[in-house]
Amino acid sequence: YTYPIEISGNKTLTAGIMYGKEVAGVEFVAPVPEGALKGKFSVSATKQVYFSIGNLQYHPKNNKWRFAESQEDVCDKTSGLHNAVGYSQNSDTWIDLFGWGTSNYDHNDSGCHPWNTSNTNSNYYPYGTTWGNDLNSSTGMADWGKANATDLGEGWYTLSYSDWYYMLFTRKIKGLSGVGKTFARATIQDANGQNLYGLVIFPDDYSGSQSSPLSSIPEGCAFLPCAGHRGKTNVNGYLTSGHYWTSTHHNSKENYAWNLAISSNQDYVTEFRPNSISSGSKITEGQSVRLVHDVPAAN
Repeated sequence: YTYPIEISGNKTLTAGIMYGKEVAGVEFVAPVPEGALKGKFSVSATKQVYFSIGNLQYHPKNNKWRFAESQEDVCDKTSGLHNAVGYSQNSDTWIDLFGWGTSNYDHNDSGCHPWNTSNTNSNYYPYGTTWGNDLNSSTGMADWGKANATDLGEGWYTLSYSDWYYMLFTRKIKGLSGVGKTFARATIQDANGQNLYGLVIFPDDYSGSQSSPLSSIPEGCAFLPCAGHRGKTNVNGYLTSGHYWTSTHHNSKENYAWNLAISSNQDYVTEFRPNSISSGSKITEGQSVRLVHDVPAAN
């Protein structure tokens, strides 16, 4: 006979008697969320996350959010202007470089929209007109994941500064006996045969090559492609540099938020720093967003 059992989260069913039948102990593991990679990454001593299958993308005309179809997928910017017409409310194209906190939730004013190209810092302040909030402060709706659960699914969110820092510089890779790097530079080819640079982050149980640059994305690893960064409608560093937002504002530099900066020709994270590119656009800068989902705790 087959007896259906409803399980939520990671559960352990101990040996015993069920419906008059003897059963062996079985561990049930919650399925990987839809839209997530299978690898698990520690962001603290007690919490792991899954990465989304690709960077966040938005379609203004259809008002729809999605994850890129693959980790290698970045919106085309070969024109040098990153489809400048894409940054308007009725644009019929996908865009993927967003000002900080532009989740499309009306927590401030027009600055909350993902197509915003304004250089007015206060337009990007989460939850009002006063600087000092993180994206997950207050209602949390300035976070792209929480605000857009209808399109993306429940439970997605943006990593904080401390989450990123722990993952990259504090945790140990169990599959490598706790030694070695947590990430490596990569040069891969996209669907058109063009070189695509980026950063590969190893999951906790990784046991493969750490050589840099890697020429492919090992199974279970997260890949952060170099999609460039945008100032108004001008894009710099397409395919050669990557800039990824955190949810954390900089507490000593007004109008700055922490980001992750990577480069195509360096074997390390350029510097985990507040955004300070030469244009000085600060939180108005258009950057990549990569969301994560918590791994359910075992109980």
